[in-house]
Amino acid sequence: MKKEPAEIYVKLRDRMNSLAFGYGPTNSGVEFALLERFFTPEDAAYVLEMELDKFFTADEYAKFSGRESGEAEKILEDLSMRGLIFRRRREGEINSYRVVPVAHGFLEFNVDNVDKDIQEGKADWLADYGAHAGEIWGKQWFGSTEIPFFRSIPVNSNLVTGSEVLPFDDAVDLIESKKLFAVSKCLCRISTAAGGGYDDPRKEVCLAFDDMARFYIDIGIGREMTKQEAIDMIKESIEMGLCLHVANSKEGEVMCSCAVDRCGLLQMTKSFGGAATAHVSHYKINMDRNKCDGCGTCVTKCPTQCCSLDDGRKAVSEADRCVGCGQCVRTCPKGARALVRKSDDEILALQDTLFDAYEKMQAIRKERGEI
Repeated sequence: MKKEPAEIYVKLRDRMNSLAFGYGPTNSGVEFALLERFFTPEDAAYVLEMELDKFFTADEYAKFSGRESGEAEKILEDLSMRGLIFRRRREGEINSYRVVPVAHGFLEFNVDNVDKDIQEGKADWLADYGAHAGEIWGKQWFGSTEIPFFRSIPVNSNLVTGSEVLPFDDAVDLIESKKLFAVSKCLCRISTAAGGGYDDPRKEVCLAFDDMARFYIDIGIGREMTKQEAIDMIKESIEMGLCLHVANSKEGEVMCSCAVDRCGLLQMTKSFGGAATAHVSHYKINMDRNKCDGCGTCVTKCPTQCCSLDDGRKAVSEADRCVGCGQCVRTCPKGARALVRKSDDEILALQDTLFDAYEKMQAIRKERGEI
């Protein structure tokens, strides 16, 4: 029998559904397991009284909540240190805070707690989380707007032919532009491991930079690393045949190394598609069938399993599932595949930050009457 959630969690669900690409309601109520796992009713009440789409200080929270400044700061520090809201801490500035969506948001910020639940056999809530993704959330990732919250970038800028790699799309250049680096466990690898599968020795593959890195380090989910260590980790991922995902913003606040059988992003791309799928990458594959000898290397190397051989033993790719990572280009022994930049009218302008991208998604959804 369906369990009726407390009203405070219904309100929290609706609040989360109003952020970024959403966190939609279901008839079954499976969406509440995740919220109940990480938010107490008191936590939920605090978040519900916070302003959205802006950073605010403890004093500002005190004013619009009617609390004393000391109490307001204590609440914000507690929630942020538990990864339920984001804290921006910069030298010489007053700490500021922000309400975040489920993803990228409080779920990733609680990756260590997810891992602990799994190790201790207390992760029953993950089944409902997965059911919610299959019922509605996965469709929202790519169907609520044409803006994905992540994008795939070429595994090597030298693989792009005919034009220069667009700004913000070169992994090494992006890392070179940052000052602080942290690596954390990958939520996808941890949660898929709960259902079995191979043992991946690298759980730590998610990079965070600057403000996001500082937050990861502060709350204990991130391990600080050097710039060179970050670059070396990405190069290792490329050699392992993984594709690179980065936050869909100019800042590129986070970067992950992804394999289709252990990645929620790639699984959602395969399973659901939608308007945003066309904008997961700024690049696409061009194929020279005359050079292809049907060796099948691209079939085995493609992270999204979108390559196959036709009846004539020539390679073909499903464009709607290709994320433009370039792994097939990198490994093709005949040079039959090329990664090319999409035309300008196929590329959406990037927002400055991931938070700006969330606000853009919300504006589109409001225009459509979804929120």
